[in-house]
Amino acid sequence: GSSKKYILGGVLGGGALVVILALSFFIFWRQSRKAPSAK
Repeated sequence: GSSKKYILGGVLGGGALVVILALSFFIFWRQSRKAPSAK
């Protein structure tokens, strides 16, 4: 029913949020590794 759609939407939304956070953290980590003296 509609509950399945709601659960699927929540999982997709949470997954997207985790991916965005991981991407931003990965980019920040790579930049810090590239230029550790730049703050």
